[in-house]
Amino acid sequence: MNHARGRLFLAALATIGLISGLVSAGPAAAATKYDWPQFGFDESKSGSDTAETTINLANVTGMKKLFSVKITDVPDGAPVELSDMATASGTRDLVFIQGEHGHVSAFDGHTGAQVWTANFGGSGSFNAAPAIDPNRKFVYTNGNDGFMHKLNVGTGTEVKTGGWPELAGTAKSASQLTIGTAKDGTSFLYASNSGHGPPHHDQPDHRQPARVQPGLRQPP
Repeated sequence: MNHARGRLFLAALATIGLISGLVSAGPAAAATKYDWPQFGFDESKSGSDTAETTINLANVTGMKKLFSVKITDVPDGAPVELSDMATASGTRDLVFIQGEHGHVSAFDGHTGAQVWTANFGGSGSFNAAPAIDPNRKFVYTNGNDGFMHKLNVGTGTEVKTGGWPELAGTAKSASQLTIGTAKDGTSFLYASNSGHGPPHHDQPDHRQPARVQPGLRQPP
């Protein structure tokens, strides 16, 4: 386990807390909260956070680390974040990460306290990141077991109806999950696995879309 890389990632957790308005840069009222639902912020992976109003050129040098928490399964993918989510311990701003060895965990964005964790381990290490359903009720992960899993954001309990978990492929999970929404409003979840896997056995790297609701795989 690369503990140095784990510490660097926790610094990123603190940064997400600032971006989503969890920390005020001054005595003024905190900015309106918003979410970071997938890698790159949006489905086009723009990485452009145009909604940010709290952090600016005048105060960015005053940013400080909020917390430091040891992670037992170090991630090799980006975190995602939801604000004002109901949990067993009250309403929290949650940061979700996926470890290299299959653990998906939710942390409090203010303190770093772990709220829940689930394990979808398999052999080897994987580099992937979760994505959040547009309805803000579920978080998706491409597990080390070859399946995409659908979890309740507040508890981490897995949904096992409506076609879930969804087979992503037999090879290594090798990308950040992406959710894209079509013009008709249907949202799709995309997962890439390196190597050969169903249903495209002749392709060295396939991307498998699945309907976010109700979770049935869309034919190629």
